[in-house]
Amino acid sequence: MAFLQLSDKSSAQVFGELVAQLYHHSQGASLDEFKHGCYQAINAHIPLGVCVWQHRSALAETVNCFSKTIEIFPPGEALPVVSLAEDLSHIRATEHLIPMLNLAVPNAMGCLKVSHETHAEHLFVFSPAKETTFSEKQLTELNLLMSHLIDAYRLNRLASLKREPVRSFYVTLECDLEGNLIGDCTEFWRLLNSPPRNRLPKGLPLSVGFLSYGDAFIKIDREMDIWYLRVMSTKFLDDALSKKELEVCFYLKQAISNQEMAEKMGISRKTVENHLSNIYRKCGEISRSELFALLHRY
Repeated sequence: MAFLQLSDKSSAQVFGELVAQLYHHSQGASLDEFKHGCYQAINAHIPLGVCVWQHRSALAETVNCFSKTIEIFPPGEALPVVSLAEDLSHIRATEHLIPMLNLAVPNAMGCLKVSHETHAEHLFVFSPAKETTFSEKQLTELNLLMSHLIDAYRLNRLASLKREPVRSFYVTLECDLEGNLIGDCTEFWRLLNSPPRNRLPKGLPLSVGFLSYGDAFIKIDREMDIWYLRVMSTKFLDDALSKKELEVCFYLKQAISNQEMAEKMGISRKTVENHLSNIYRKCGEISRSELFALLHRY
């Protein structure tokens, strides 16, 4: 009996192991694997019904973290996007879960977490399984878990950027929302033929999309509080290339097909072929293989 008592885990130990599982799922997992792992871990500890987790960037566009139906965790029937958005539109920032009385889910509790560090909002809705109610202990633990879920999600997205296979084709760098560079950016400054600094150049605006800057063509993406830049040298390309033609070159550097380029750019394959013909002509009647070689000279 004494041995059994010693082997029992305290509530704090069990909760600590649950938190550790969330962070474990953040590393080396796809977004789907992350969300599934997190739900399974929480559901094993606190039986859950329909749950929602929505992430909204403070930079204008709204992004649903995981699925188009914005039902993050897997169980139950997905709620219609439009009606759910209407039901949740009244929610204001709160520190703790509060009852969602106007939501067509029994005993649902919701919370809008504002993350000032990442300039984003995280909307959570949890409902208990089988039309029960959450106990005070379960609510306390869910309130604590939300911050850990936000941190784990951030780590998962940043880890996915670092695992991205196309990184090897470009000079890559990361910076925070104020333009402060993160990590070693020596290659970036060498490409720009500029002395190294710890901030992005003032004339380089941070917004999602493509832009030209000196002898560089840059694709900029944002993940949470990190700007992610993939930089291609244009030093050996003709100055007359248009922005769309440079975008084609950017994707061609990945050695992908015209159809794949068309899908990434949201245009037809024929349009990609027309862009390529113009690029070959402007660069001196070169071939696809010769253009590919030019793109990989740096």
